[in-house]
Amino acid sequence: MKTNRHTLMAKGIMVLLALLVLIFIITFAWFSLPQEENDAHGISVKTKSGSDFEYAIGFQTSQTGGEYLVTDFTNLQAQELDIENLHVPGKYVQDESGNSTDTLRSYNLLYDYNPIDITGDGVTLVRPNMEYGNWKINTGTDDYSIAEANTQYISFDIIVRSKNPATLSLGPKAYAIGASELDSNNEPLPDGSKLTGANVARPSDYATDANSFSRDAIVGAVRVAFIGFDDNGSITADSLMQSLQNDKLATQPSLLWVPRPDLYLNNNGHDQDVSGWTLDTDVADTDEFNLQSAALNDAHYTTYRHQQYNIFNNNSHTVGTNNNSYVHVSSEGDDGCYRFNDSAALTNLAYSKTVHENNQDVTYYYGKIRVRIWVEGTDSESRRALSGGKFRFNFDLTTNV
Repeated sequence: MKTNRHTLMAKGIMVLLALLVLIFIITFAWFSLPQEENDAHGISVKTKSGSDFEYAIGFQTSQTGGEYLVTDFTNLQAQELDIENLHVPGKYVQDESGNSTDTLRSYNLLYDYNPIDITGDGVTLVRPNMEYGNWKINTGTDDYSIAEANTQYISFDIIVRSKNPATLSLGPKAYAIGASELDSNNEPLPDGSKLTGANVARPSDYATDANSFSRDAIVGAVRVAFIGFDDNGSITADSLMQSLQNDKLATQPSLLWVPRPDLYLNNNGHDQDVSGWTLDTDVADTDEFNLQSAALNDAHYTTYRHQQYNIFNNNSHTVGTNNNSYVHVSSEGDDGCYRFNDSAALTNLAYSKTVHENNQDVTYYYGKIRVRIWVEGTDSESRRALSGGKFRFNFDLTTNV
């Protein structure tokens, strides 16, 4: 996979990921350094025991020939969906003569993936016009480009169905965590962040023996948006599964999530050096920092907000805070792990369809939510100092009638 060298805050990104439990590997290119080998770990999608809904993944890449494809529905605890190996019912491998075999064709959600750092609220994600050398945003122009789904960021749909009308929500146990914060069972270690200390995994090249920190702190820059669809009377259960429905995408997210506000990568005034950097953990919502960067300075920087470049905000041409009510920031639990610690409705399962299965007619109620995942280019952890970090996402998805 080719690596770009671009920047919003003097860095670039490569993101390889997995889903519903998500593992990311993120590589930055700031100065020219040899790039590490990266492996996509795929997607694991699992439901809780006894869950009362089923889900499928809808996606589109150039590998699908522009066609919107949907995987089978499942709620099996052992079921895994690998985003580099997605299978769609009825799509079989064909030989050179055009004859189909019994082998389902494999699709890779990362087929076109060649990301750069971007900024936005999830519904609108943009690449601003950059100064020569891509070292900072060119605030003197209105020029920008709309970021490309599954090229510059990850985008997929979760299509959910239940036997009763219900609401799909993100629940309190949702979290994002650095790989070095996981135990041998891939569960969060107790007592909070394990991203600093002498024996951290994947120590940053910018760390010192006295101030060691892990590249896995890149988790602090990740953003997730869940976006619903506006019903103008034309949405049906079938239409949810047959097209991207970009023309019906809501104008604001149901939820924009900042999962790790407890982390702050501090360059301590050494923005262009490899020394002097530290990682602050257990950051409180009252803490402010003097962010100093060649591209951005903010004497009152706080990690407990989502900030983005406001190209559309009355031509303000500044990095500003998104204070909309749909922005949610994780908080610390009793065990020190930062979780969603709330419940937020994502979409309604309101479109009915009767299907014939197991020799009987069954009525399901369908809904769809779009998930977009990106590394926010204006975030303090979005730096080359955290190149090669790994982390895991756990989405606590629930339905309630």
